[in-house]
Amino acid sequence: MRGWVYLLGNSSMAKHYKIGMTRLHPEERARQLSAPSGVPCSFEVLAAALVPDPVAAERAMHQRYERIRPNDSREFFVFCTQDELLEACERILGLDGATDRLQAEGFTYFLNLLPKAALHA
Repeated sequence: MRGWVYLLGNSSMAKHYKIGMTRLHPEERARQLSAPSGVPCSFEVLAAALVPDPVAAERAMHQRYERIRPNDSREFFVFCTQDELLEACERILGLDGATDRLQAEGFTYFLNLLPKAALHA
């Protein structure tokens, strides 16, 4: 069953980004996580792709970035440089070079600009 794999950022969580999957639209998932979380700022969708098997796509991303996952029971990863973060976005999107928007084979992909506070120490 198709679903989304996504990368979320939050300006109040420096360098920590969430890689997850959802059957909802990623913007709706970001709202869900922002509402009860108690974090001062809302989550923002940085990259998302509608894929045939979101569970497998999420698992592959988690395995790829296992070395920068501070807690195995959480879906947060620490990206220290903008290049690392952009590479993760590109992997989610299935691109070799990130672009703003594109349509392919009925799947929708998008990449938002990085939040202004992203990657501040």
